Amino acid sequence: LNGKYRKEEIIQNTKLYPNLDIIASGAFIDNFSELLDNASFQNLLDELRMEYDHILIDTPPLHEINDAYIIAGFCDVTLFIVRCNYTSKSLLPFIQKLYNDEKLPKMNIVFNGLTEGRDGEGYKYENYYQNKFPVT
Repeated sequence: LNGKYRKEEIIQNTKLYPNLDIIASGAFIDNFSELLDNASFQNLLDELRMEYDHILIDTPPLHEINDAYIIAGFCDVTLFIVRCNYTSKSLLPFIQKLYNDEKLPKMNIVFNGLTEGRDGEGYKYENYYQNKFPVT
């Protein structure tokens, strides 16, 4: 975003997932928020949209750093990650307010970290689907 590198120089291909490319955030700089407001961020996203089906942007937590609000303005959908047994329930009013005030575009919550195969109440969906929709 600061103009030191071309897009092709920052895109990293992954060996484990050949259809997944990554652009790392790079080293910390003081004026990062200013770079997000810069036209170069919009230009980069416009170029990436022509090459990729989906672009995921991982941001710092909203209540700690406001960069996510700036980035959200460029996004079609927002995934708010809530980690089971880690994210404090005290954040629920904050999350609800974000949703109600439409601060994030098409906000969805991803609840991760559940015990494998469980929906949080002990019912195993994989058994349900195997019984209802047998593999032939």
